[in-house]
Amino acid sequence: MILIVDDQEIIRLGFTMELEALGFKANTVNSGQEALSEISKNHYSLIFMDVEMPGMNGFETTNAIREAERETGTHIPIVGFTASSNMEQCLAAGMDDYLNKSADKSDIKRFIER
Repeated sequence: MILIVDDQEIIRLGFTMELEALGFKANTVNSGQEALSEISKNHYSLIFMDVEMPGMNGFETTNAIREAERETGTHIPIVGFTASSNMEQCLAAGMDDYLNKSADKSDIKRFIER
């Protein structure tokens, strides 16, 4: 199961459709706080995280997830998902990789297959 975290409904819908076309199931949430709640209830094998959200942004959310993982010994791969931030910022925040919002199905599939 894949989690998509983005504050824009059109992005969540479009990305979900791309994932379903590739044969994957995804849940979506629209904020960092909702993401933390969702991963406390369900197991996810991958998270696509928008980095620029109001309230708790993607960097802060990733930091909170990584703090929780230190206690549990788990690790969920997190891919930064944005139109403007660079890969170095995403990696410094604890994300595993970076994907531009203009990515196509082949880019998305490459991340999932890893």
